Amino acid sequence: EVRGCYMQRFSRTIDNVLMEYARLVHSDFRQYCSDEEKACILMNNVQQSRVQLEKMYEMMGGDQLAPSAQEILKDLQNKHSNKLDDLSVIFGESFLDRINDGVKQMGEMLYEVKGPEAPATDPDVMMETDNILSPVLSTLDDSFELFSQSAEKTVLKRVLKALWKILLNTIEKQVVLPSTSGNMLLNAGKSALELGRKFGSNLKSSALSGTLTGSLSGAASAVQGGISGGIGSTEKTLTPRHCAIMECAIENLKIYFHSDNMGLKKGFLSKS
Repeated sequence: EVRGCYMQRFSRTIDNVLMEYARLVHSDFRQYCSDEEKACILMNNVQQSRVQLEKMYEMMGGDQLAPSAQEILKDLQNKHSNKLDDLSVIFGESFLDRINDGVKQMGEMLYEVKGPEAPATDPDVMMETDNILSPVLSTLDDSFELFSQSAEKTVLKRVLKALWKILLNTIEKQVVLPSTSGNMLLNAGKSALELGRKFGSNLKSSALSGTLTGSLSGAASAVQGGISGGIGSTEKTLTPRHCAIMECAIENLKIYFHSDNMGLKKGFLSKS
């Protein structure tokens, strides 16, 4: 019983020390993200805290420890795992501008592609895929090489997961489902409200003067013209060939992030 009490106290001390260290790393982490090697070292340190904590848990008795001490140490392990996830997301977000620029160039190059429908396995489609992916991959290549050298495997996988999710979301928003239509409909809706206020303030005088029908007709025409003119002028649509290229591109990106089993698991990539 006395030993159990001391182990519980010792566990709380470990918890306080390691959580304070994790808190300090987390609070200053963003300022180190521009130096990718230092960011990797900090994440490695948090991961090593988890590894050493597991070893200490076993040395203290493991499953033979008092339940209260076990609970403290297991909860600490989970909290450190969550902190490492948070750091990986923050680090991934530091690439957002570069990824946005690369995907924007990718989209522009994709929409320049002309040609008939073809399967994703068509040689020409595969060549066009390599071409449009070059802006995205060029922004990641140097960093990925540094990650493989500086980040522990557990850290590397978490960073790659964060980057994979950011990349897919960016491609979806900028290329696959561009928000032009939504923005234009929103703007058209705002225009309708403004016109409603404008014409609504004159409804009474228009009715008295006999021009109510003309006023409402003019408002409707203006709104309809704003919607049809805006959308028709700038909206981009993926052709069947574009879809084949994007299908091939996603498969190539899966291979890139899998990296001969050094990166993310194929199962994770397929599900996501």
